[in-house]
Parts: sequence; structure tokens; C-alpha cells
Amino acid sequence: MSDKESEEVNTEVTSTKKLTNKERKLERLKKFKKLQERLDDSINENRKDVYEEHSKSKENPKEEARQERKRRKAEILLDKKLAEENDIDYDRKRALEYTIEDVERWEKKQKRKAKRADTGFTDYAQIAAKKYKKQIKEFKPNLQEYNKQKQIAILSSLNTGDTSDFYRDANSTAYASIDSKPNTEAVNRLVKDLEKQVERRNKFSRRRRWDEDAEVTYINERNMRFNKKLSRAYDKYTEEIKANLERGTAL
Repeated sequence: MSDKESEEVNTEVTSTKKLTNKERKLERLKKFKKLQERLDDSINENRKDVYEEHSKSKENPKEEARQERKRRKAEILLDKKLAEENDIDYDRKRALEYTIEDVERWEKKQKRKAKRADTGFTDYAQIAAKKYKKQIKEFKPNLQEYNKQKQIAILSSLNTGDTSDFYRDANSTAYASIDSKPNTEAVNRLVKDLEKQVERRNKFSRRRRWDEDAEVTYINERNMRFNKKLSRAYDKYTEEIKANLERGTAL
């Protein structure tokens, strides 16, 4: 092979190398464009999601419920007007359209209203009656012991004909007899019930206990509540400064 032919071969090899480098660059550019397109798509999707979340956060469920009530009220007024124009009894027409689910829902609503109305205070006699009914519901009698005493009373009444020892009235004095004394279990049950009532009464009471030894840092009750709020918020930060001031070692 001559020198001229070898030079031609070398130029062809270098040209093929240059073409392959260009192709590689083109492939890289294509990959880069694809990645850039994917990035743009993900950014657009994220923006869309953010916008949807933002639009949902602006929606007020109370406002929607209010608009729904208004719409329902307008529909009822329109139905009434159409019924009057056609000489139709609206109440009867509406009653015929009620389903079983509507009736059950209405009954539950009325029960809830009655229950809320019954919780209000009227007089002490009603409160005492409610408390008595609640205690009766929680009361669990010992039916075995009751039936045992009843059988004994029935057997004794066959001989004497008197059942006042078991079925006592207000004038009976049989409660002082030895047989009528309650057992230890009944006494413990009564003590537990009384302790439970005292605990509930203490929880229900809203009266604040007065601490005579507490430091007075207020001029009236409103100022006292304000100082308590400040203490809850800032005492953990000012505890060391306050201690230094009381010891006289503050700078």
C-alpha cells in the first residue's frame, strides 16, 4: 500500500469517528429533551394538584350546607305554590311521598330534640327523680338471696298466715330484727355507690378552691385570670430570672 492510499484510509477512519461522536451527541440531546419534557410534565401536574388543593381549602362546608338549606327551602316554597294553584293539599301530598327511611330519620331527630330538652334544669324534684331512675337502672339485686328469703317467708306464713315479715309496710318494725341485717357484700356495695356519688359531685362542682398561701399578684379577678395565662405561657422562660431576683443575685 502506498503512502497516498494509507492517508486516504486514515481520513476515512477519522471521518467515521467524527460521525459516531455526532450521533452520540444527538442521542444525548434526545435523552436530555425527553428528561426535560418529563420534568415539565411533572411540574405542570404538581401545579395542577396544588391548585386543586387550594381550591378545596377555599370551600367552606358550612356555606355549602347553608346553600343546600336555602335550595331546599326554595323547592318547598315552589311546591306549595304549585299545589295552591292546582287546588291540592300540600301537606297530604308531602305525607304521601314520605319513605320509611324518612320517617325513621324524623323519629330519631324528635328523640334527640326531646333528650336535649329534657337535660335542662326545671326544679329540684325533677332532678331528684332523674337521679333516682338512674340509680335504679344501675342497681343489680341479688335475686337468689331474694327468692331464698321469699320461700322462707312463704313457708312461715303457712303456719301463721302473716306475711308482714317479708312484705313490710311503713308501720313495720321488723327491720330491727336479727334476720333483716344486710350482709357484708351489700354494705360494701352501698359504700362504693356513695363514694361514686361523692366523686361525681366533686367533678361536677365548678367552684375554685381558694389558696390562702398563694402569692397575690393581681388587683381583681380579671387581672388574676390574665396573670395565670401569662404564667402558663412564660413561666418556663422566666423561672431562673425570677429566682435570681428573689435571691438578690441578678445582674
